[in-house]
Amino acid sequence: MVKTIFITNDNKKDSISIYEKEPVYVVHFERKDFNSLKQIDEANKAGIYVLVGDKQRYVGQASNKILNRLANHITNQEFWTSALFFGRNDGLIDKSQLDYLEKYYIGQFEAAGFTMTNSTVGNTSKIHKLNKIKADEIKNIFEEIIDDVANIQLFSLSDELLNEEQQSEELYVRFQCKKISHHSPRHVEINFVKAILDDRLLRQNLLAHKIDGKASYKNKLGTEQNLMPSGAIGAKEIEPGIFLWVNQSKQQTSIAIKKIADLVGIAIELNF
Repeated sequence: MVKTIFITNDNKKDSISIYEKEPVYVVHFERKDFNSLKQIDEANKAGIYVLVGDKQRYVGQASNKILNRLANHITNQEFWTSALFFGRNDGLIDKSQLDYLEKYYIGQFEAAGFTMTNSTVGNTSKIHKLNKIKADEIKNIFEEIIDDVANIQLFSLSDELLNEEQQSEELYVRFQCKKISHHSPRHVEINFVKAILDDRLLRQNLLAHKIDGKASYKNKLGTEQNLMPSGAIGAKEIEPGIFLWVNQSKQQTSIAIKKIADLVGIAIELNF
């Protein structure tokens, strides 16, 4: 079970959120509330942090106090409006695990189409098998918390930017003598998935990857809707009880279509 704590400001508005599921903690905060981080123990631990802007991300690590690293970024990184950081409650996360997690998330954000303000692709150090297992445990619990509990959409664009993404030339995907086209990346993906579900064999292959729960960037197909913090819907119900995650950029949609095609074992021609 995840334990949730809110640190409030003088206006009684939640400003810092802390989530705990042993052995992992996650802290989410707005840039304007940076000074309030001094109130919490987690800011004095080692871990990974992510600075969040509209189309930009920065991933960093701290082997001692995350608060000190974030203090530097108040002055040298102007793009971010919010951030989060995570690590182990007991502070026992070593350099090889930090390097591994930092490099992993830099790669994930790059693949999702975000502009990275990191000057490198992350540090590299040899990681032993046991340490990698422990790092993967931290990663999996972190992603479970942000997806299923905190509903923090790290891999999604703002509503305004998503609206900009929809204005495009005709896009299409061809497969099995079919062509699905539209000016909206979302509509192409939605109609592509609907066409797959209309095919008995392809449907079976795709639904094998559906999860019981909210559709998300990580788990594209789910049995439940996923609302954004703004109240906007993150998923489209394409059949009763089947939701497809669609809150993503044009580039992310292109990647998602290719992954879906690979999951069901079909070749496609994609014009995005």
